[in-house]
Parts: sequence; C-alpha cells; structure tokens
Amino acid sequence: MRPRYESEGDRRLELEVIETVAGLAKLSPWKLPPLAHADFALNRGGRTVALAEVKVRRRHFEPLFLSLEKVLELQRYAAAGIKCRVLFATPAGIFSKAIEPGSVGGWIAPGGRSDRGDRSDRELMVHFGDLVVDGRVVERHDRPARVCDSRPEWFSSEGVPA
Repeated sequence: MRPRYESEGDRRLELEVIETVAGLAKLSPWKLPPLAHADFALNRGGRTVALAEVKVRRRHFEPLFLSLEKVLELQRYAAAGIKCRVLFATPAGIFSKAIEPGSVGGWIAPGGRSDRGDRSDRELMVHFGDLVVDGRVVERHDRPARVCDSRPEWFSSEGVPA
C-alpha cells in the first residue's frame, strides 16, 4: 500500500473549504473514507446530490490538475446523475471544475509530484485550462481570482427533493 502524505492539517483545510462551499449551497458534507474516489459526499434531505474532490494548494500555479484515474472514476458517478466537482483552494481563491461524462475537461499529460521520491506520485493527469470562480469561467493565466463569495449553483438540486 502507498504511503499517505495527507496531514491532519491538510484534512482540516479541506474541511474548511467544503464547509464554506457546501454551506453556501445549503448542503451537508459527509467525509468519505480514505482512498475513495472523492473526498466528500454532499447531501440534502438525506440524499447524496453531489461528490466533491477538494485539493488545497499552498501555492497557486496553473494549470491546476487532477489524476486522470480520479477524473475517470468521478465521470462514472456523473454518468449516474450525481453532480461531481473538483474544488481547488489556492492563495488566489477557490476554483471549481465540473466533471462531466464524455470529456475529461482538459488535456492529459504526465504530471504529479517528483519531490518525494515516490514513483507512484507521477501519473497521467488532467490539466484544466479553464476553471470557475464566483460563477464565472476564469481562463488560464487570467488575473488572480477572489475566494468564492457568491451562491454556488455548482450543486443545484434540480430534480432532487429538498
């Protein structure tokens, strides 16, 4: 089994991000088990309406990226009708990317970390060129964005009883 590099501090920051976003959308976050395909299930009225993968970065760099394997797994849930988002929290703001069935939403290239000496940290990644912040698409290399302060429509409950 691979080592886990996520610290307790990292998990606290993830929780702060998801509580902020879920609170704006009036959803209840539920932490999924370690090594699940997403970090949180987002619930309303006892039903899971969305999944969220949360990445907290101490530096902002573009493009932001996620493991191709995670994206493909989230696409399976999206194909089943569950909204899926990746949230990237950086010093420049909270960025969001919908994961939709049929397209990975970015370009695929090798990537990952090389500073820990763990060959498993290097894999195919999906590099996202446009992300959403405050409900607007922010193009790659655009000006720094603010932390999300609008009501996110990201996890709308269309078709889901309140």
